[in-house]
Amino acid sequence: MLETLDARLSQAHGGELSHLDFLQVLCQDEIIRRETVAFERRLQSQVRVAGHP
Repeated sequence: MLETLDARLSQAHGGELSHLDFLQVLCQDEIIRRETVAFERRLQSQVRVAGHP
């Protein structure tokens, strides 16, 4: 969430996002970040299982 907070705050201050939209996009950003981290961990685990460093 910290990675996108500044950009989202700028959008909100610029009138591009309502309060609700601001909270929704922050939550969506965090969901995407968590899914990406989980995918990368699964991928790394599979690479290790396959015998690659």
